[in-house]
Amino acid sequence: MNNGSYDKRVDAFIKNERSLDPNPFMAIRIMAKLEALSTHETSRRQPVWATIALAALLTGAILGGISLGNSYKAAPMETKAIVINDHAIENLGSYFNLDSE
Repeated sequence: MNNGSYDKRVDAFIKNERSLDPNPFMAIRIMAKLEALSTHETSRRQPVWATIALAALLTGAILGGISLGNSYKAAPMETKAIVINDHAIENLGSYFNLDSE
C-alpha cells in the first residue's frame, strides 16, 4: 500500500466525519449532567474516629521525638595534652619541622 492511497482514505474518513450533523439535544444533555454534578453536595467529612486516630498518632510522634532527644547523652571526649618542658624549648623545632627529615 502506498502513502497516496492511505492519505486519500484518511482524508475521506475525516470528510465523512465532518459531514455528520450532531444531535442538537446532546449539548443540552451534557450541560444538564454537568449542572446536576455541580449542585450535588458531597460530604467529605471524615469519621470522628479517624480524626482522633490522626491526632493520637501525631501526639505520639511528637512525644516520642522529645523523649528520644532527651535520652541522648554525648560520648565523653578524651582530651589530649602535650606536656612541654620549658628547659628543652629549643628541641620543639624537631616536632614542627618534619620536612627536613
